[in-house]
Amino acid sequence: MPDLHLRVPQAIVDEINDNLRKVTGGKETLLIDEIGKEALGLYKWAVAQMAIGNAVGAADKTGDLIVQIGTKSTPITKASA
Repeated sequence: MPDLHLRVPQAIVDEINDNLRKVTGGKETLLIDEIGKEALGLYKWAVAQMAIGNAVGAADKTGDLIVQIGTKSTPITKASA
């Protein structure tokens, strides 16, 4: 099994956990390895969605504003019909 080793500034971990507590009502704090596992799972899902022609995005609370998400290796493209 491949290993992944990253140096992550504590400020990034703190920011993620601060935002996570806003989402969960203050109930959740993750260690960096848990954040990494969840991030990898989300990335796997996003790439799978793109592979079948779906766009991946985020919507505001009203659903009026939708922003497509991409990375350097998964550029933003139109969803296929």
